[in-house]
Amino acid sequence: MKRNHILFAAILFLSVVFLQACGNGGGEDTSNEGNGDAGGEAANYPERTIELVVGYGEGGGTDNFARLVGQKMSEKLGENINVVNQPGSRGAIAEEYVQNQPADGYTIWVATPDILVNIATDSTPYPLDDYTPLGRGQLDTYTIQTSSDSEFDDIDAVIEAAEENPGTITIGGTSADGFDELSANRVMEDLGIELRYVPYDEAGMMHSDVLGGHTDLMLEEIGPARATIESGDLDVLAIFIDDEEVEGFEDVPTNPERGWEFTDGNARSFYVKSDTPEEIINVLEEAYAEVILEDEEYLQYEEDNYLHIREDGYLPREEYEALNEELLEEYEETLN
Repeated sequence: MKRNHILFAAILFLSVVFLQACGNGGGEDTSNEGNGDAGGEAANYPERTIELVVGYGEGGGTDNFARLVGQKMSEKLGENINVVNQPGSRGAIAEEYVQNQPADGYTIWVATPDILVNIATDSTPYPLDDYTPLGRGQLDTYTIQTSSDSEFDDIDAVIEAAEENPGTITIGGTSADGFDELSANRVMEDLGIELRYVPYDEAGMMHSDVLGGHTDLMLEEIGPARATIESGDLDVLAIFIDDEEVEGFEDVPTNPERGWEFTDGNARSFYVKSDTPEEIINVLEEAYAEVILEDEEYLQYEEDNYLHIREDGYLPREEYEALNEELLEEYEETLN
């Protein structure tokens, strides 16, 4: 009887050892397979169409930026990149759409400093660290523009009329309570006048209203309006930049001439959700930087649209993340 007990115990012991060995082996295989799948996903990225989500309408500077850079990145990555416009609420509609997509690199958000304004004013539930920028792509330059048929031949005529009738002259910008409106208010401080801000969801509609005389002025960059400026239908009255003059606009006053302080430009950037695999972010970041820094067609586009007049347009990811943190603190103090 005792011998049977010993034999049974020995068999039980060997069975437990065997099962543990199988279990450990199976665990190792599962772990390796999981890592292999994750690595393989990044190694094969991209394998399908990527969406580029723009929070503004067609025809504006941000839309133009997204379309050209997206096209050039598509050529480098070997997959289609489709631009999807979802204007409204200072980019918040586009942001909500992006938040509802997987963090897999197949949805990229094209954003401006409105992302910081929304956070600073508690207009979005999503914090800045929900996103990783691929780097700042552009830093555009604000100007004041008007129809060549308007009563304003220069910025002094605007100042004089606004001093006589405060709050009656209108100035358009993209989005309500966003970076354009914040910038317009700072421009008014520099000029010492009060204008009435008119928000637009789409730059194209703003241009039409200014050309038609429905809105007196607009805060806009040169690039999106270049064709209309060159045709003589729009006049540039002021350029907010630290340079003494801008080539092609030598008669238009800039900050040094008038002592203006506002020089903040409209930054444009590509963002992905921050929990996107780092390997995929690196693939996108490399393609993005190559387009902006090296692609001949893109560099010509920058020159044609006066984006080259600021030498510090591009910033790599880490530098731009740090700058965004600084700007967010500044906006929180200013707007609250």
